[in-house]
Amino acid sequence: MRQNVVFLVFATLLALAAATRTYPLLLTVEEPAGQVGIYEIDGSPLAKVKVGSLPHEIVVTADGRTAYVTNFGLHDYASPTGYAGYYVSVIDVKLMLERTKLFLFAAGEPFGLVNRGPHGMKLSPDEQTLWVNSEIYSADNTTIVPSLITFDLTSGSQAPSQIIRVPATMDKIHNFVFSPNGQDLWLQLGAQGVAKYNIASGTFSATFAAKSPSAAALGSRGLYFAPNGSLIVSGVGEVIEFSVASFPPTFIRRFWAADWVVNQFLYPTMTHNGQYIVVPSTNGQIFIINYATGSLVKRVDVFGLDPVMVVIDEDDEFGYATAARGGAVTKIDLRSGSRFGRTVEFPTGVNAGPNGLVIANPGRRVEDDRETFKVVAVLSLSPPVAGTTLPNSNATQPNGQPNGYRIKSVFEFWKENINQAGGIPFDGNSEAANVEVTYVDDFSNWALTNGLLLAALNDEDVKALFVANVYFTPSAALLAKLDETNVPLLSVYPLYAPASKRSAEESQFVEEEEDQSSLYKRQVPTASAVGYDRWVDSNNFNTEYLARFARTAAAVDGQAMTTALSLQAAAYKADELCPEDVLAELTGLDTYFFYAGVKFESTTGNNIRTATGFPVLVNNRA
Repeated sequence: MRQNVVFLVFATLLALAAATRTYPLLLTVEEPAGQVGIYEIDGSPLAKVKVGSLPHEIVVTADGRTAYVTNFGLHDYASPTGYAGYYVSVIDVKLMLERTKLFLFAAGEPFGLVNRGPHGMKLSPDEQTLWVNSEIYSADNTTIVPSLITFDLTSGSQAPSQIIRVPATMDKIHNFVFSPNGQDLWLQLGAQGVAKYNIASGTFSATFAAKSPSAAALGSRGLYFAPNGSLIVSGVGEVIEFSVASFPPTFIRRFWAADWVVNQFLYPTMTHNGQYIVVPSTNGQIFIINYATGSLVKRVDVFGLDPVMVVIDEDDEFGYATAARGGAVTKIDLRSGSRFGRTVEFPTGVNAGPNGLVIANPGRRVEDDRETFKVVAVLSLSPPVAGTTLPNSNATQPNGQPNGYRIKSVFEFWKENINQAGGIPFDGNSEAANVEVTYVDDFSNWALTNGLLLAALNDEDVKALFVANVYFTPSAALLAKLDETNVPLLSVYPLYAPASKRSAEESQFVEEEEDQSSLYKRQVPTASAVGYDRWVDSNNFNTEYLARFARTAAAVDGQAMTTALSLQAAAYKADELCPEDVLAELTGLDTYFFYAGVKFESTTGNNIRTATGFPVLVNNRA
């Protein structure tokens, strides 16, 4: 009995130790590379998670397990070059992957009429709502109207729960902070100053010039609430403190000296004990200011260019500064004595300038083990043998380069993007899988395709199938096997109907020099719709496709990627990465992608959102 008691006490102590164990991590938003870097607190790299274009900001939940990243798509507030982004990436910290995306619009909305450029972002105090400011929206393609956008994190929806248009006097909004009581958002407006939005009433205040009486220029580029409730503002060459007991706020004091010689201060923060203000500057230094006296304690040079922000650990021992045009995080010693202000470089890689940064403590070690989500694609990779007879016809297939190579390229591109983002989460977000695609050549012979698909179904590790042969019609044996195994089979092309008349553009074979239809000519009824995927619109896809393959994307590439994205959407929603669960999600799929909307008809498997019915869920015919 005594042994049992001792064992129980020991087990209880182990459980308590596990519950309080800390595994602090650094999460950096590496803007030029379009990724989130995950590092041990000592700077040791763990993973790079691919997100969208030119990401900027990051926030993390209190439990350290979920992070949110805005894919701004533009380089900077003051020099908005780039292509404005569309969504927020949701990062599973423990699994080190992009779990899902939150889009600034409802799926299928018209291109040009959606919110873009997500930048500033904060979690509500109860962490049930994510607030984001979108910097670009234009109904007339001329007037820019920014927005505040909310996402209900309890709903499971990827669409906004509320869109709040910002007044024209505040159209320079770039970021915001919650008031200490969580009732207001304080808006950072650059040269327009600062304003307040009351959440309960849905009203905006007037703007106020958040600068000292001595300052000539106004430029609010960072807000922070001090432990005593006063508002700290980063301005042009100065840091200013205001009382917010009334509105407009009351000027308290200016942190400034003639020899500071700073053009602009950026995002300020403070040590948790209120001793220091720590603030980056555009001259490449971090200023550490004594809050009580207002005196400058230390100038700290960072590794790399353009420090943007500093995050301080919970013990006030170290600060971590980003460098948006550099390749390193700078660790700053904040402990007293001779070591104060010493720096250590944490390299993040070439062209991986960190912009946003958080410290996350998921309370458990990260998982880098990956299962395999195996897909087999039966494609026409080789040209047909001369004189091969078409099905139910005396005609012969044309010579030329089959589209199979392009389709294979797209499937590889698709696989790379999923795996670089960390893979597919499953089992209640406790595990993850990388995608593996195996290719089988049917030698452009329609008579071989069914047999090759049946052979693939004999491999119990296969979770899904693709097929791309314009003359493919599923055999009775294949349909029966699909019904038995529940392995999803998606056809890139509409299923062959002998009586139909196909135009040359519908052939799976094209002459090598033929100029195929551009992706900009969408072949869907909602021609201007934007979609729920990595690229959102065809311009984004074509840009990345061109960079990857040194050729312009064609219609068949959009068609193949729509097929792959359909499988991806279903796999990400499935409880388990088993064929049955994925097939169930495919059957109920109803969404839009950058190239086409997708909803499968229940008896034919045809996609009712495209004129020709591609892609086809062949299982629905079983």
